[in-house]
Amino acid sequence: MPPESAVKYPLNTHPAPARGVAALQTEAPSAGRSEPVAPAVDRLAKEAAPEIGAMLAQIEVMLQAAGSLGEAREMLLSAWPDLASDGLAAVMAEAFLAAHAGGRALIEEDGQRADG
Repeated sequence: MPPESAVKYPLNTHPAPARGVAALQTEAPSAGRSEPVAPAVDRLAKEAAPEIGAMLAQIEVMLQAAGSLGEAREMLLSAWPDLASDGLAAVMAEAFLAAHAGGRALIEEDGQRADG
């Protein structure tokens, strides 16, 4: 068997351009602009925690009731569509809306700076 480094993967056959990768790695927020992402991520984690906890509680009950890994797998697959995910979906929808609005505001702010 050839070493891992000799294997060519069909979806990743071209090396990344070194300059582009280096440029992305050195990107930083614009001077004078606060970084709004961290507080938003923290808020999402807090608001999603109870919803994720409810889903995990359902999964724990199934795992405790299962007599084998195969049975647990089947239980999870059959219950997946009915897991209590509406609350998590609502929290994530709010987060996506906030992220979209924040991104639009930053774009408009940059446009105003360029015009003025």
